[in-house]
Amino acid sequence: MNKDRFKVIVGASFFGICFATYLLYNRRGGYLATNDYLSLVVVTVFVVFFLVYLKNKKF
Repeated sequence: MNKDRFKVIVGASFFGICFATYLLYNRRGGYLATNDYLSLVVVTVFVVFFLVYLKNKKF
């Protein structure tokens, strides 16, 4: 995979997770519920495994 594309995907994934956390935090009035933490962990793990898959995949 092209290094520039990989950097863009990593940056977009990180920004998306941070933005989702920000939206959840503001929507809940300044706190996150347990299911919010769980969903953020699941999405983060999925993104990490997806990035590892893309890094190892040969085009």
